Amino acid sequence: MGLNLDSKFDPQIIESHLRIYFAARPNNFQFQRSVGNGAGANVWLLRHRKQAGDQWDRIVVKTPLGIAASGYDLDPMDTTRTRHLVRLIKFRRNDDPLRQDGAREFFKKWIYLEDLPHGTLGELTRKCATHRVAHLPNRLLWRIFMCLVRACVALAYVPDVPADRYDENEEPCAVHKKSVGYSHNDLHTDNIMIGDMLSDADDVEHSISPVVKFIDLEVIQQYPGGGEGRGVERNLEFVATDMAELITFKTLTGIGMLDDDDDDDVETYKSSRSAWLEPGGGRDGFATAAKQLLPKPGDPLAQMPAPWLDPDLRRLLCECAAVDGRRRPRLRDGLLPQVLEAVRTRNAAYYRRAGYGEAGGEEDAAILDLLQRLLGAAPPPPPVPVPGEEDGEGPESMEIDSPAAGGSSRRRDRDRRSDALAALRQECT
Repeated sequence: MGLNLDSKFDPQIIESHLRIYFAARPNNFQFQRSVGNGAGANVWLLRHRKQAGDQWDRIVVKTPLGIAASGYDLDPMDTTRTRHLVRLIKFRRNDDPLRQDGAREFFKKWIYLEDLPHGTLGELTRKCATHRVAHLPNRLLWRIFMCLVRACVALAYVPDVPADRYDENEEPCAVHKKSVGYSHNDLHTDNIMIGDMLSDADDVEHSISPVVKFIDLEVIQQYPGGGEGRGVERNLEFVATDMAELITFKTLTGIGMLDDDDDDDVETYKSSRSAWLEPGGGRDGFATAAKQLLPKPGDPLAQMPAPWLDPDLRRLLCECAAVDGRRRPRLRDGLLPQVLEAVRTRNAAYYRRAGYGEAGGEEDAAILDLLQRLLGAAPPPPPVPVPGEEDGEGPESMEIDSPAAGGSSRRRDRDRRSDALAALRQECT
């Protein structure tokens, strides 16, 4: 993206122009304020409603820096967006106020996106320090990781669902020709944003945590072969290092993968920029870039960082950041099923028995209260437990071990939870 350093492209000047411009347009758009600006774009918050009398929604408009940014690729994935990728908002030509001639002096292209009101994962990490949070609960970390894995699925495969059903959890498609193999290419914690809490108590992946999404998709790159090739491997490394930052509250930079023709001395490379993991359980050791999750190399007295962390989560993150890309897990057959099983079965009772985390900190209510303090969001009431689910014996855990176990009983359990949640909400109002 080219930059034009003319003074008229100063964000304050553009903001002044946009305020005046939107004020003169039909009143179904209202300019609010700047959301932020970076190396290549400005982001502005708007209010929008379809017609007079409708409720106002918050959306953002993203504009490149300067009219010279003619190469600004607004949508490399066409119009494909899924639950865990920031959602595009498309307006018809006559309904888009920026299609009037006034905007042409400042920028030629723009894109409308959903507003994700609760900031980035990087900001969440910084808020933890402000609020003196020692660490995030394992169950919350598993769910954030689940969101990031789902986003990786979205970049690896075109969703195998109609466009009007994109607000579903992404699954690898069954048809190989639909695989696309995109790498995000700029996947740091401030390019991962936190959306709203969902009110669907039956969505175990988001029942006690908000949706987390990839943003800034303008620089994604498609790798030859698509599917679960190098694009997925790159995404998994950065997901792992971003998760390590969220776990340790320390910035961690990925190291990339070693190619067969890499001229670096492999042993020096491993010792200086990675750490060695011995997973045990019949698994061979390997070098990983997620070295902040492991003891300092060469120090026999070094303690395991974040001793409260679920060891299976630690292992999976280290595998995702393996120096040898061939050691990184496959989405379809390895990573996605393992993370989903942990999200579904590892409840507060599991962590009380396992001895990881803090007593009470893994409870639904404790996690919702923590999110309330950190994000300032009002989460929905926690799902009302069905008898028998408190110790991980409910329908969610049974579904993994026995996929064919009566769908009708799961529907009855879901209906009971929905009825109980509706009753609880009625009491709250």
